[in-house]
Formats: sequence, C-alpha cells, structure tokens
Amino acid sequence: MRYNILFISLFFLAFSSCKKDEKEGCTDQSALNYTSYAVKDDGSCSYIILGVWNANSRIVNGIETISNFIAYQVTINPNGTFLVETYDNTSLYTDIEGTYTISNGSNLLMQNTYQNDYDGLGWFTNNNWTSYECSSITSTSATMTMTSSNWGTPSGVSSLVISLSK
Repeated sequence: MRYNILFISLFFLAFSSCKKDEKEGCTDQSALNYTSYAVKDDGSCSYIILGVWNANSRIVNGIETISNFIAYQVTINPNGTFLVETYDNTSLYTDIEGTYTISNGSNLLMQNTYQNDYDGLGWFTNNNWTSYECSSITSTSATMTMTSSNWGTPSGVSSLVISLSK
C-alpha cells in the first residue's frame, strides 16, 4: 500500500511539474509582433496602419453618419503624412492633408496642414478642422477602428469613431 501511495504521488508530481507555462504575447500571425511561443493572447498585437482605408462606419456623438457620404477614405503614408478624402451626398468634396504621430502604440495625433472643400462651384480653403487626436486605434491586417474623445476644434463633436477596412 505504501508503494502505491508513493507511485501515485510521484506520478502526480511528474505530470504537474510538466505543465507548460502559459506564455503570453501576440498570437495573431498577421501582426507585426507575432510571438510564436505565446500560448495566451495578451492583447498586445500591433498592425501596420499604413495604406488606404475605406470607412464602413462613422459615428459622431453616438449617431451613425456614414450614410451621409458616397465615399470616405483615409490614406496613411509611411512618411508621416495623411490624406482624408470625402465625398458627401450633397456633392461636397473635402480633402484634408497633414502629418501624424503615433505614441504609446495606439495614440494617433493627426495635425491638419490644410483642408480644401469643393462646393460644386470651386475649391476653397476651410480652416474648420485643425487637429484630431485619436485616443485609441485597434486594428487587424484588414480593419482599423479610430476612436476619439478629444476633437481638436470647437465643432460640437465630442466623440468620433471611424471603422475602416482595406
């Protein structure tokens, strides 16, 4: 009987000591920082946000507004510049160009260099929008969501969430 208890104890000890440590990291193979040894995803995956993105959803102050646009496109360039191009249902085109910086991995600050609007009669400069601080970016290789609760101008916008895809 004593041998059986010793065998059971050694068997339990052997298998419990062989338990793998749950290494945390990024488990998405399409992410820039994929960790091949990670067993548990820790939410740290980061993706390339460069490229041309088309808006699927645009929520302003809790109200979905994407239906106001025929086209809404954001281009983020590798040289630190961006271009936002919109065409709304009233035939108004808007081009917003500027520079961006990213800090803390998910904080995006877009600083407007200029905004040009087309009203059907011609292009004119519009200084409505000066900066946009995106307090959170979440993305995969094919989708990106930009969330802001700090709109840079007194435009009446307190929150903006834009969902985009490539």
